[in-house]
Amino acid sequence: MAKYISKSHLKTATVALGLQYSYVFHRAQANNPTFLLLHGFPSSAYDWRHQFGHLTTAGYGVLIPDLLGYGGTDKPLSVEQYAFANQSEHIVDILNEEGLHTVIGVGHDWGASLLARFLNYYPDRFSAAAFLSSPYRGLEPVDLDFLDQLMTQFFGYPTFGYWRFFKTDDAATIIRSKHNSFDSIVYSSDTELQKTQFCPPGKLEAWLKRGETRPRPAWLSEEEQTIHSKIMLEGGYEAPLNWYKSAIANTDAPNWSRISPKALILRQPVVFIGGNLDPITRPEAVGVAADEGKTQGFLLDVQTKYLEAGHWLQLERKQEVSDILQDLAHRLLNEPAL
Repeated sequence: MAKYISKSHLKTATVALGLQYSYVFHRAQANNPTFLLLHGFPSSAYDWRHQFGHLTTAGYGVLIPDLLGYGGTDKPLSVEQYAFANQSEHIVDILNEEGLHTVIGVGHDWGASLLARFLNYYPDRFSAAAFLSSPYRGLEPVDLDFLDQLMTQFFGYPTFGYWRFFKTDDAATIIRSKHNSFDSIVYSSDTELQKTQFCPPGKLEAWLKRGETRPRPAWLSEEEQTIHSKIMLEGGYEAPLNWYKSAIANTDAPNWSRISPKALILRQPVVFIGGNLDPITRPEAVGVAADEGKTQGFLLDVQTKYLEAGHWLQLERKQEVSDILQDLAHRLLNEPAL
């Protein structure tokens, strides 16, 4: 893994269909809960390095998989394998391997989207949940045209317009050949740049083909950037982009019949964490999702936190995120279960 996480914490497990997962694991002290941390795109378990150190020092257990397509985990090219029902089953296999019945689920970006369905498919495996950047929502098929229209209506630009590039056959090759340019706009503190050169359709591809770059943000050291780039370049971008292709194709929708109406209701303590400066997963969407969850009765115990940050909350505001997660664990230790 590298800096912040000892190699002694690295493990592997073989899950359904013979797929191999790489993950980081530190067992909890005494009766403390264990956190399951799920990363987003384009990332790996390494994105949770700060929270790993904070939470394990405090005595909590932490399990961080390289999710399907990333890091040391297998990278199938079949889009259907990335359906959230499949990925949830994979992680349940890892939890069982480590003898963990319940965990506090934490997801960022695509990891939060996976967590939402994971909670629906296996509600009894979670004692609490935290959603970073991307909030919990019910069963909603993806319609990219509708999303573009809706986001443009509310925010003046299509926040998910870059998905159209990510679903193309040559996106992975272009990103890999221009990875410095790609990293500089994805891991950026310039949210206005992301609004104009990342989000709208066609803009990211044009940015990459020009090979433009911007300075590294203060919250990402040169060493950290080098480690991240090495992880992504070794694995390539073909498999990670399958998360987008799977979502656009709604590959998980045929599995939704397995989810009962009762399982759509989150009875566990839940916290939404949004970045006030996030131009992609907008903070307004976090607030709307929380309000809808309360009024429609599928979020029974939800809190909302906003941080002065962009998209990469666990990196930009590492201590604040760690503190919020620890507070969530304290709620479990001090409050009776529902």
